[in-house]
Amino acid sequence: MRVVPPITALLGLAACSGVIGGADDADDGRSALRTVGTALIGAVASPPRPAPPDPDVVRAQLTPEVVAALPGPTLLVVLERVGAISLPGQVARNGDVATFETEDAITLSLRQGLLVATRGLGFDLMSADVDEPLAAILSRADGATATRSQTYLDAENRAVRRSFACGYRTARSGAAGPGIVRVHETCRGRGLAFENRYDLRGTRIVASRQWIGPFHGHLEIEQVRF
Repeated sequence: MRVVPPITALLGLAACSGVIGGADDADDGRSALRTVGTALIGAVASPPRPAPPDPDVVRAQLTPEVVAALPGPTLLVVLERVGAISLPGQVARNGDVATFETEDAITLSLRQGLLVATRGLGFDLMSADVDEPLAAILSRADGATATRSQTYLDAENRAVRRSFACGYRTARSGAAGPGIVRVHETCRGRGLAFENRYDLRGTRIVASRQWIGPFHGHLEIEQVRF
């Protein structure tokens, strides 16, 4: 898995031209998305690699024209552990679970915006039971509690299931942006603790910071195009 430098170069070109890959047909858009939406991480960099693009630079170049040229629902994802960036596009939907895929065939599955699985990342999140967390987050109720269960792969490729007791608090000051309500989630269980956050516009999670597991830590996820 790798971070591919052309992300900012391609987006910069698109921002100047007003489109990604031209507007002749949908294939151009899909081809551009495959070029832009590359790997999430390079766990071991040998030889040394260029520094990954600055997420703020990528965000700034996602102009309305660039977003309109994307072929479908698209995320902006940052793996905090290494600062790697990807723009995976949606490739499947099963009920309320949408699956997004990078060029390197890494997939992220989200249930109404909550991460429930990864594949191809290594030390993957195999599944997550988020019924209670989803209800607590969408209710925006300060002091709500929930239990979440996550199954992920350990260093010996064994599936490890952990349960966490989670609490929620809501920031209604608008600090996250106009019309946005931010919900903070704090979870603890068996020697592990983590904090997630979710930015809601209405009942839709538009951005979040979510924990994958003890190896990868957190992903920042933004919905670029719905």
